[in-house]
Amino acid sequence: MWTAAGPPSAWWVTWDGRQADYWGGASPGSGKCGCGQTGSCRRCYCDINDNRWRSDSGYLTHKNDLPVTQLRFGDTGSGHEQGYHTLGKLICYP
Repeated sequence: MWTAAGPPSAWWVTWDGRQADYWGGASPGSGKCGCGQTGSCRRCYCDINDNRWRSDSGYLTHKNDLPVTQLRFGDTGSGHEQGYHTLGKLICYP
């Protein structure tokens, strides 16, 4: 989802049209997934790029950015890479 240089190839869009640079389980502005936030991976498991299916998951909990209005995925730069995504329901907690 991130390359060594240049813009990310995957991001989501906040309710007010901003490009979000973090994924479920990570903090806004971190540029990471949950595993990168906890130190289990560098940024995201999906960036390991070792020809194995990997998964990044977690909840987006920063209320000022929600709801997600778009998911954006760009070119991976390689003809053999694949990916898929799911976005779960919006769940409101008090």
